[in-house]
Amino acid sequence: RWILFAVGLAAYFPQVLFPRLLRLGSGRESNAMIENATRLTLALGVCGTLAFFGLSAVFIAAAFGPTYVAAQAILRVLCLLIPFAMHNALAVHCLNARHKEAVSVRITMAALALNVLANLVLIPRFGAWGAAWALVITEGAIALLCAVAVLRDGIAFGRAYRSLLIAAAPAFGLLAWVEWPAAWRACGAAILFLLVLVVLGDARPTRLRQLYAFFSH
Repeated sequence: RWILFAVGLAAYFPQVLFPRLLRLGSGRESNAMIENATRLTLALGVCGTLAFFGLSAVFIAAAFGPTYVAAQAILRVLCLLIPFAMHNALAVHCLNARHKEAVSVRITMAALALNVLANLVLIPRFGAWGAAWALVITEGAIALLCAVAVLRDGIAFGRAYRSLLIAAAPAFGLLAWVEWPAAWRACGAAILFLLVLVVLGDARPTRLRQLYAFFSH
């Protein structure tokens, strides 16, 4: 339920963007807004993953009661798909706004085939863990295919990808290797992630003002 809620929120943001992207077409203003929206989307996705990782026990207890707290380990796997899902929703809307619907359909069909195959291979061997990893693998594959499609179309995602990867690498490294309680690791990783974004210049107020101007028109 929590992951469905997060993915539902992920789909809402690009739906708001779509009418303006459709009007702007493929000009410089459109590219600039897409780049900033990509930074914001991926940053929120990474922070969402860190929040679910650190507070997974709280979320499970709130949704199902303390009896199911042991399921937090699977939720921590599932939360890895949040940045991918948010990225994919934005990328597909950008492709559709530029009349690349056929590309979106091909990506969707390829992802469907991969998901079925991953479930057939992983679930019999690993059960619920296999189902969780099949979802993460599918969303990751969609992200890769969408990234190739939007970069080939000239949409300015490249710099946003580079900055977010540089910032996310040490954050997830801390999450994986530092032996702190989960909530402390998640908080430390989030702070490290945001600090690297600030150093790289991707959290500048001007970028946020550009996004505000984009939505206010």
